[in-house]
Amino acid sequence: MEAEKSWNTEVDSQLIIATNYTWGFDFKEGNKYLIYFSEADGELSSSPCSSTIEMNHLNQATELFGEGFPPKQQVNVEHKMWFMFEQDIDFYIVGVVVFAAIFVFFMRVRKKKRKV
Repeated sequence: MEAEKSWNTEVDSQLIIATNYTWGFDFKEGNKYLIYFSEADGELSSSPCSSTIEMNHLNQATELFGEGFPPKQQVNVEHKMWFMFEQDIDFYIVGVVVFAAIFVFFMRVRKKKRKV
């Protein structure tokens, strides 16, 4: 996520914020948002209960909160996002494991029937 300004704390130009929006906010690429997040043990996170507001113009936030801070440094965190996917991949992983277990079970049953 690209940061243009921040309030309350200074942040880098790019952030990785852990979210659980499977039933929450519908982010659209190219739109700008004001996201409330928390920090614990160096990890940033936002929940569906945290405020997330679509902002058409940065001056809307500036009017509400003041000037804010520009990013403290320019960074590129793309290399840290290799594990992130557009969809929930854990469903696919569970599906493959279940399919493999069923396959192994049937292969063993079939092998036992041939011995008898």
